[in-house]
Amino acid sequence: LAAELTVITPDDRSIWLTDQQQLARNGLAAIAQQENAQRKAAKQRDDAQTVRDQAQKQHSAAQQTLHAAQNAFNEATQTAQTVQEQQVDCARQLAERLAALDAAFSGHDWRPLWQKDPLQFHEQRRQKVDQWKDQRKKTEEWQNQLGKLDIEISSHTAIVADKAAQRQRAADVFQSIDHDLQARRQQRQALFNGRAVAEVEAQLDKSIKDARSKLQQQEMVAQKAGQTQASAETTLKQERKTLAERQQAAEQATTALQHWIADFNARHSNAALDTATLRALLVRDSAWIKQERGALQGLTDAVTHAEAIFKERQAQREVHEQQRASPDSEEAVQDARQKTIIALEAAQDRRKEAELNRRQDDERRGKTKDLQERIVKQGNSTRIWNQLNDLIGSADGKKFRNHAQQFTLDVLLGYANQHLADVARRYRLERVPDTLALMVVDQDMGDEVRSVHSLSGGESFLVSLALALGLASLSSNRVRVESLFIDEGFGSLDADTLRVAMEALDRLQAQGRKVGVISHVQEMTERIGVQIHVQRQPGGQSRVEVRGS
Repeated sequence: LAAELTVITPDDRSIWLTDQQQLARNGLAAIAQQENAQRKAAKQRDDAQTVRDQAQKQHSAAQQTLHAAQNAFNEATQTAQTVQEQQVDCARQLAERLAALDAAFSGHDWRPLWQKDPLQFHEQRRQKVDQWKDQRKKTEEWQNQLGKLDIEISSHTAIVADKAAQRQRAADVFQSIDHDLQARRQQRQALFNGRAVAEVEAQLDKSIKDARSKLQQQEMVAQKAGQTQASAETTLKQERKTLAERQQAAEQATTALQHWIADFNARHSNAALDTATLRALLVRDSAWIKQERGALQGLTDAVTHAEAIFKERQAQREVHEQQRASPDSEEAVQDARQKTIIALEAAQDRRKEAELNRRQDDERRGKTKDLQERIVKQGNSTRIWNQLNDLIGSADGKKFRNHAQQFTLDVLLGYANQHLADVARRYRLERVPDTLALMVVDQDMGDEVRSVHSLSGGESFLVSLALALGLASLSSNRVRVESLFIDEGFGSLDADTLRVAMEALDRLQAQGRKVGVISHVQEMTERIGVQIHVQRQPGGQSRVEVRGS
């Protein structure tokens, strides 16, 4: 059935199951009819067996009578020569009857009686033996009745023949009924391996229930798969839309970048900026830029220092030329002049190199100015997303889920504190900031914050009761909660606290809600009108009694 069920479409499974159930019921009805027919056949067989047994009993009685008569006849032949031939014939007939009697006596007719009560069976046989002995004692009397015995023998012979014919007919009827019964048993054995109708029907019902359960499970799985597919398709459409928007934004950014490079190259004729060069420049980090700026500043300072030295040396030379009071020779002055020229050329080379580096840095700054502005703008946008990521971002959504649950928990605590004010005015529940944990505010101790684990057993029960009532109030915004069941918890309450808790439950009942309490506190039974008592019974059983209804 399970293999056939998997190849049937979900729409046809219910019809198929109904057809299979109807076929099974029709088969069971046919089996029941066959069993009724078999019962009738068995009854007919039993009736035939009864007739056969009665015939055998009559035959046995006749055989016993014949046996007694033959014994008397055998005794009579010893004294009566005239009946010698009849005595021999009777002896032969007696032997045949004895053989037939042994065959009948050795059947299943006498064994059940013997197995059931051997003493009674033995007593019956002993009585028969005593009767036979009595018959032998009366042999002399029977010799005088040989004529009558001949007539009786003839009569009994006819009766025996008639009974034998009846027995044969009963045996034939029994054999026919037995063959028919065996055939019907074989047919019954072929149906469901010979199991009972109730067992087969129970198995078929179980198979149908299992198939329906599997069908419902498959339908639920298919429904969930459809929901998952719809959600996945929605997500896929959204992702495709986002991808298209990002691709469009990337194309726009690429186009804008190409326009900017072309505009930059047009404004700087000596620059040959392209995308690869721009990416290579953007690879440089702020540390490299800072280092280059420092190097340029060093070169600028070196040029300024060299120019100052040059001016100073030039002034000294002019003063020296005016005074011409140097004791040095012309060769020494020329040598000093040559060294100064070399130093000046070196300083000028350094100044040119510094100016070149400064111009290159200015060009780089001009090239990266727009990129720096875009980097600043992108940094501002990225900062917002980073803040959102720090607030609600996580790979599994746990942070956002906890954030959303905190709002729901605040609403729940609002309802719970309303009920807690009725049962325990001293305390107020609050949420630990940025978590889903709870803390207790002791209003009698100047709003001292305490852990929920510091409450006593009775106080913890009242807080739990307030939370349960708050959850019921929160749920009643959409679905009205009609029933509330409380299991134990009242045993740790003192008399006043128990009274307050019972008053709160009475108010709930007055609002039309059903309140069920499971408790062993004797004081509560006085205030509960309808009670359900569970009493233990022997054998692992219990007795449920409703009182006060």
